[in-house]
Amino acid sequence: MDRLKEMLAEDLKKEVSRSGPTSLTNMPNDVYGTPDGRVIISAKSIKRALERASDILEENIMNLDYEIIQQGSSGFFGVGAKPCRIIVGVASSSFEQFEADMGKFGGGEDSFGAFSAKVEEPPDRDGDFKVTVRKSGIFICAVPPKGNGRKADINQAISALSIKSILSFDHDIVQRTLDDASGEPVKIGEWQPNKVLDSKVVIDVSADEMKAFAIVTRPEKYGRVLEVDDILAALDARGAKFGVIEDKIREMLDNEVYNNPVVVAQGKEVEPGIDASIKYNFRTDTEKVEIQELEGGKLDYYNLDKVQNVTPKQVLAVKKEATAGSEGRTVTNRRIETTAGKDCPFEAGRNCHVEPTREGPAVISDISGQVYLVNGKVVVDPVFEVAGNADLSVGNITFLGTVIVKGSVEENIEIKAAGNVEVYGTVNKAKIESDGSVIVRQGIIGKDEGVINAYKDISAKFVERCKLNAGNDVIISESIIDSQVDAGRRVICLAGKRGTISGGRVRAREEVNVKNLGNESSPTTIVEVGTDPKVRERFDALSEEKRQTFERVGEASKNIITLQNQKGSIGLSSEKEKMLGELLLTKSEGDARLAEITEELEELRKIMSELEAMGRVGVQKTAYPGARIIIKNATLEVRDNFKACTFMQEAGIVRVSGYEPPKEEKAKASSKDRR
Repeated sequence: MDRLKEMLAEDLKKEVSRSGPTSLTNMPNDVYGTPDGRVIISAKSIKRALERASDILEENIMNLDYEIIQQGSSGFFGVGAKPCRIIVGVASSSFEQFEADMGKFGGGEDSFGAFSAKVEEPPDRDGDFKVTVRKSGIFICAVPPKGNGRKADINQAISALSIKSILSFDHDIVQRTLDDASGEPVKIGEWQPNKVLDSKVVIDVSADEMKAFAIVTRPEKYGRVLEVDDILAALDARGAKFGVIEDKIREMLDNEVYNNPVVVAQGKEVEPGIDASIKYNFRTDTEKVEIQELEGGKLDYYNLDKVQNVTPKQVLAVKKEATAGSEGRTVTNRRIETTAGKDCPFEAGRNCHVEPTREGPAVISDISGQVYLVNGKVVVDPVFEVAGNADLSVGNITFLGTVIVKGSVEENIEIKAAGNVEVYGTVNKAKIESDGSVIVRQGIIGKDEGVINAYKDISAKFVERCKLNAGNDVIISESIIDSQVDAGRRVICLAGKRGTISGGRVRAREEVNVKNLGNESSPTTIVEVGTDPKVRERFDALSEEKRQTFERVGEASKNIITLQNQKGSIGLSSEKEKMLGELLLTKSEGDARLAEITEELEELRKIMSELEAMGRVGVQKTAYPGARIIIKNATLEVRDNFKACTFMQEAGIVRVSGYEPPKEEKAKASSKDRR
């Protein structure tokens, strides 16, 4: 057939070259090929021309697309008769463009359903129609022209019906349908059953029985198209009862998909069960450390975040239970067995428990502490222990429990703990903050930068050039050298051989008791008792702020007076007006702040004057010259050696009496009251 098309195309080129394009209408009653593979045929009628084209092109007549070049005429008693001439080609699809034009028809058993996707339409388009044969009858459906297009012609409809060998139909209804062009199918005749001409379906099931395919043949002449029920019946007869896709069947029929396999039933794949899994809400790999980058590109080697803190009732891990899986089904309804997922153990270790949640079983913390995984169990430990030194390999420590360092705390390391901090070695220029007590078995060397704060007690062998602040007692066995020490209750330095406080400043609310206060060559050593150090510190800070604010307000007041005088005499520039406004605001804010400071200072004075503890300083051996003893509002500069004495305030004067050791029983009772 391809060779025939080539020969016909060559003949057409020759004819056109001889007589030009207009010679098409003057051709003899013969067949010519066109360059695009179509043929021009002359015959007495369109039907005969199409039948001849079907033979030449070896294609079913229903798959041909044609255009009328010359309408035929029978003449008068055969005189003046003209043949019908058409140009014919194989359609790219049976009704591709028409489906795009038609859109969607109404539902129901006899509806044409939805056609294929929309395509871009030209501005001008001729009207068109479609003929469909169903059990319920013969239907024609027409769409209107667009732009300057022409309406579908009755002769075209008659030719289309004639091609299908449909001779018995209502011509008037066909004409009205073409005129109305409503897009709705209209019945024009009854279906004449003919199994030979009707569309047929073959059902094919895949080897694994997971898919069923339908292959539908094109109807011949006036044969009818298949409907959904026909396909369903064929599937049932083939044993395909599961996973039938009716929408796919309807789409296939509406789009007239012929001679191509279409999946119309799909089995259900088997879904194996999923193994149980555990999601941990903390790092289980404790050795993995991420070093953060600071501004400027420097790396932070201190905050390594090795300690993973948790609080009571915190969800530490959640288990996702194994699933049973889902069995499969073939299109023939054969069951495919599945396998269940595997379970895994899920247990809680120390200080936590398992309880059900919406997400599944969960491990919940009972206490504050650090969380880690031990032999597959989640454990919460209230103690964080550093086996060696707390250095760069450990980094800074923040922990909601007790921290124990078996070695020393190296320089620039910071430790914050909700419980106690215990150090077996020394503390070197570090910062430690504890909501409990800080216990250092060796010494504390601050190098003027170390800071230790404890809500309860601080104890160590010695302290050098460090700042200590304890809510209760500071207990140092050997010496306190050039340090700033504040205690909410007592400072005791007696247990060691030296028991010395030398240089710096030591403050306690109730008592300071020491073996030796100062020494022969030491600078001034200040000891203050009878006042809460925190209250005194706040009082001193407010007093300094009051002095600075008063000076600022005074300077602003002078400048305000100067500018106001200028304004009354010669006026002010815009710049000076702005300056005057800023000064007035500074004075107003300063006056308000002075009033607040004055009120708070009065309250602090009242608190300090109402303290029950009179305060005393006990020196077991010697108080050396250079020591300054402050008891409440009385001060004594030590100018001579005092041996085995106790300093107390009486009538606004610091008086000296015999040495009295710390009153342990009283101290214990006071400690119990605080708890």
